[in-house]
Amino acid sequence: MALSWISEYCKQAKYILIVDDDMYVNIPNTISFILQEAISPDEDFYSGHLVPEPYPDRCLKSKHFISKTQYPFACYPPYIAGGSILLNKYTVEQFVRVMQFIPYLPFDDVFLGFIAQKLGIEPTKNAYISLEERTTNANDIKNFISQHGYNTNILFRIAYNNTHMQMKTVIKLA
Repeated sequence: MALSWISEYCKQAKYILIVDDDMYVNIPNTISFILQEAISPDEDFYSGHLVPEPYPDRCLKSKHFISKTQYPFACYPPYIAGGSILLNKYTVEQFVRVMQFIPYLPFDDVFLGFIAQKLGIEPTKNAYISLEERTTNANDIKNFISQHGYNTNILFRIAYNNTHMQMKTVIKLA
């Protein structure tokens, strides 16, 4: 799992953002959020798009199907949906420490929810992480840390230009 790799090879990192490949990450907003929220590197932090009352998908044709044999209960613990998960290093280290004792489920985000529950860590909703498909308004990414639906290079480039153009300075040559 990625968390073990992060724990081993990113020892200097204080914060970790795990994203899917179709998510655009607005780096300036991510940094601003961490600084403004004064997220302590020494306290639990597990944030993103909160799934507060998740139910196992019992539809055979679904890619998220799980049988009652695999998971007999009616509900999962609350978890952060896997498209974009923001954690601090302290929480990652705790997750890595106990994940070997939690029965694995085929869905990483749900699995992290079980680990968080075991540790008594409450996942927190982050309004700046959007798993909704991106809108046709390319400027919307300016309001988010990350947003779903960027599945082509052109879309990534447009989002990059919209989030970084204000940071560029023009140098006039004499």
